[in-house]
Amino acid sequence: YRSEKKDGKWGAPLNAGPEINTPGDEFYPFMANDTTFFFSSNGHGGLGGLDIYLSYRKGPSFTTAKNVGFPLNTSNDDFSLILDVSGRKGMFSSNRNAAQGNDDIYSFTVKFFFVVGKVVQHENKDLPIDKAKVVVKQKSGRIITSVYSDPNGHFSFDIPFNKDYANDLYSQRGLG
Repeated sequence: YRSEKKDGKWGAPLNAGPEINTPGDEFYPFMANDTTFFFSSNGHGGLGGLDIYLSYRKGPSFTTAKNVGFPLNTSNDDFSLILDVSGRKGMFSSNRNAAQGNDDIYSFTVKFFFVVGKVVQHENKDLPIDKAKVVVKQKSGRIITSVYSDPNGHFSFDIPFNKDYANDLYSQRGLG
C-alpha cells in the first residue's frame, strides 16, 4: 500500500497495484530514494522463500518488480534490504545459514555499476545496430572494457566505481 501526504496529513492507504502486490505475501518496503523501491515477496516466483525485489515509482504507480538475484537472494528467505544514501552500502536479513541462528543480518558493498544500453542508428532511432563495439575508457584514455551489441542493439557490462570515465559518445561497427 501507499499513502500520499497532503497539507501535512496522510491520505487513505491505496493498493500499490499488481506490479507489487500478489496473492502471496509482500513485506519490508524500503524507498531507497524518490523512485527506487525495494521489498520482499514470496508471490513473484523467485529463487525460493522470500526474495528481495526492486521496482521504480513512476508517478502514482510502479514498474514491474524485478528480482535482484543472487547473491542477495538464495533458496532461503532473504528480506528487509536497506541502503545508505550513496546506494553502495546496505544490509539485509536472511535465514540462509541456520548454523548461525534463525534470521541473521548481512551487510554488502556494491563495487560495480551494471550498465545496460542500446545502440541505434543516428538517422533512425528505431533501427538498432548489431555488432556495434561499445568501449568504456577512463579519462586517461585507458580502455576498461568493451562489448559488442546484440542483434537488437542491446549491450551490458559491469564497471567499477571510483574511476573517472571518459564520456565520448561514439561507436564503431564490429567486424564479427
